[in-house]
Amino acid sequence: ELTMNTNRISAASVADDYTLHRVTTDWGEGSSNTNFGTGAVAIAPDATWNDGMLGTSVWTTQGGDFIAAPSATQSFPAAIGATTIASSAGLVADIQNWVDGVNSNF
Repeated sequence: ELTMNTNRISAASVADDYTLHRVTTDWGEGSSNTNFGTGAVAIAPDATWNDGMLGTSVWTTQGGDFIAAPSATQSFPAAIGATTIASSAGLVADIQNWVDGVNSNF
C-alpha cells in the first residue's frame, strides 16, 4: 500500500478520484513553491507542462510521459490528512519491476 498526505486544500476543494500512472521519463523537482494554487515561476530543474526538467529536457508528450493505463485509482477526500491507496496488481508490478531493474525508478 501507499500513503499520500494532503497538507493544503482550498475552500473549493471536493472529493475526487485520482489515478496513479508509472512515469516513463526522468523528471525534476526544483525549489519553486506556490501558496494555495496561485502559481509560481518554475526554477530549474522543475517539471513543467513542457519540460521534464526545466532547462535540461522536454517531455515527449506535453504534460508528461507516462503509461496510459493507471497502476491504481483512489478516491481522495477534500480534507487534510493521510489517504492510503490499497495495494493493487499494477502497483506491485511497478515496484517489482523497479527492484528487478526492468524499469527505471523516476
